[in-house]
Amino acid sequence: MTETPKPNVPSNIVVGAKVKILPSAKKYATGQAIPAFIKGSQYTILQRNN
Repeated sequence: MTETPKPNVPSNIVVGAKVKILPSAKKYATGQAIPAFIKGSQYTILQRNN
């Protein structure tokens, strides 16, 4: 069985942090494509998994 590696989450990404999805971003860590309307916007981290 092949297990998909989990992406490393930078330690400075904490719940409540503000992050921006860069316009050049292509895919989420899950491999799904990032829709154009998401790119360039700022979001607040609500949950973090290690």
